[in-house]
Amino acid sequence: MYWTLELASFLEDAPWPATKEELIDFAVRTGAPMEVVENLQELEDDGQPYESIEEIWPDYPTKDDFFFNEDEYYWPLPVVSLRNLQISLAQKVLIENLSFEMKKPAFVAIIGHNGSGKTSLFKAFLNLLPYRGEIFLSSPPALLSQKNTIHFEIPACELAVMGKFKEKKFFENYSKQDFAEVEKIFHTLGISSLYPSNVLTLSGGEQQLVWLAQLLLQNKEILLLDEPTQYLDLQNKKRVFDLLNNLVKVENKMVLCITHDILNLYSMEGFLLNLSSPVPALEIISKETLDRNLEMLEKDFRN
Repeated sequence: MYWTLELASFLEDAPWPATKEELIDFAVRTGAPMEVVENLQELEDDGQPYESIEEIWPDYPTKDDFFFNEDEYYWPLPVVSLRNLQISLAQKVLIENLSFEMKKPAFVAIIGHNGSGKTSLFKAFLNLLPYRGEIFLSSPPALLSQKNTIHFEIPACELAVMGKFKEKKFFENYSKQDFAEVEKIFHTLGISSLYPSNVLTLSGGEQQLVWLAQLLLQNKEILLLDEPTQYLDLQNKKRVFDLLNNLVKVENKMVLCITHDILNLYSMEGFLLNLSSPVPALEIISKETLDRNLEMLEKDFRN
């Protein structure tokens, strides 16, 4: 077996304690790299559950390996790190030599023209398309896709509670506590009235908020949101950006958000990444940087 910190991170949310079979099932269901599955297949199987990743990989670095004095030192690894990232699609280079590191908590707004590689960047984060260079994520992220569709009747609360799916073992039901969390998130999003509603009867904007609730229920430290405010009216757009701001400042999250709602970014604190820029790089969000990037995007569009 060969473990790395990145491979081990895919088991961070496994349902510990867990047997060999349960860990393999979790790795397959959550889309972990094949190296993780192969490592798990090499484990001894005496029917007893493993208590933690440390039992599988004794050299797994713990907090004590990095902290000397908690008042003076901190976990040195970035939450997100890219080095010389290049992404191509259909022989067209979308992103070239993109590098940055981010520690949490932080908000990163990713902007750019259609086709500039914004969604492809998220797919690379999730190993859904090939890339060159290095991507490091401190833990598996949660994703709100740009397009979410559902073709069967289901109450909104039951669609949202599926955010807990990866935490469950075989045939384990969702608990009252799980649905209580859903209820709380629905209240935060201002959609409590939608709790029992059939998702197929909801508008596109209402469905988007239900999908957002499902994302939040996963309680991941890294959140990837691909145009979360599409289909939303002005009031709900502001509500979502206020929520993202709270996730960073109060809940200590790393939020990366693809958006075309640049005007809503004027009230945000964090960083801006314009993939349509000749040399994309992180910039601090400010009126000056937003004005300049908005002018560039509008100018390129007119040309």
